[in-house]
Amino acid sequence: MALLRKNLSADMITRPALGLAKGVNRMAKTGVSALSASAERCNSSLKLAQTRARSLTDFDLGHHKEAKLLVGRYEFEQTIGHGGFGEVFEAYDVIDDMSVAIKKVQWSKWFNIKKHKVAQNELGLLKRYKHPCIVEYKDAFVKQGVYHSELFLVMELCDRDLHFIICNSSFQLGKEDVRLYMKSLSSAVEYLHRMQVIHRDIKPSNVLLTKDGVAKVSDFGLACVIGAAEDGRRTDREMRRTVAGTPQYFAPELYTGIYDEGVDIWGLGCIFYELCVRQIFDRDMWSAMKPKVDAHFWPQMVQMLETNPAKRPDAEACLRFFSKALPLSSTTANRPFGVPLDFWIAGAGILVMFLMGLWNWYIS
Repeated sequence: MALLRKNLSADMITRPALGLAKGVNRMAKTGVSALSASAERCNSSLKLAQTRARSLTDFDLGHHKEAKLLVGRYEFEQTIGHGGFGEVFEAYDVIDDMSVAIKKVQWSKWFNIKKHKVAQNELGLLKRYKHPCIVEYKDAFVKQGVYHSELFLVMELCDRDLHFIICNSSFQLGKEDVRLYMKSLSSAVEYLHRMQVIHRDIKPSNVLLTKDGVAKVSDFGLACVIGAAEDGRRTDREMRRTVAGTPQYFAPELYTGIYDEGVDIWGLGCIFYELCVRQIFDRDMWSAMKPKVDAHFWPQMVQMLETNPAKRPDAEACLRFFSKALPLSSTTANRPFGVPLDFWIAGAGILVMFLMGLWNWYIS
């Protein structure tokens, strides 16, 4: 009996100890397995991110094999502009021996979907559409990263934007200058509308001027193709309900419902107003500025800034208007001391008649 009691006591002590040891062993194995699985998931995520970063160049730049070469091709000189979606630099192309503008956009498909879509949209439209009055696309490349990348859009270098000209009183703007600027912009917008594209952000700061004074439309990040869905699922009607652009230059219909190409005509009208008045557009006060606008321009401006989009002229009609030469009473050529040319012509006629009368009196 004493031996049995001793065995039972030893067994009562040994079994819990063995159970505890087995439990600790199982927990250790489970912990190692969990750590191993976590490490595998981290490695898989890292590989996926690296694969996506590599595919960024292949997919978005059309298999541009020279992307790495382009990073060493351009010498950055100075920053010439910046905005909500990136910075613009002046750079020197060492291969083509010319100055260019480079727009840098830091984008990510995961952390900033809007910026990524805007940059991708601008790249696609610049590559697809060519026009003398649209800023010329030259090249693009991506500087790859694991979690984000930098897109570089290489474009022709322009001297300044139209907003700078409007706000700087040292630049003289005659009526013929206004006509030529509006002719260039109307030509670009007419081409875009013919290609079924709505720019949606026509404003002075998105109009660039070359050193020769040619006006060119730029910044296609918010543009949309009519009938094409923005995210692959939206219908045409839903897409054109998307509010996009700069609030100061919003067409009235952007606040109320569906819109069409008329929003670009409104933008052209805002630029037309600012060129004539040399003031920032004010939708509540612009009609009071009639005395500052040439009589030849005023009816066209009223039509372009019509609140009812159905009554606005299309881009083709605007191009026809601005392609016509100014009437003699409106031209600014040879206007000494700010006096209209027709007054000088009338004065010259009176002077000639006086001299002829004086000559007839002398010879008689």
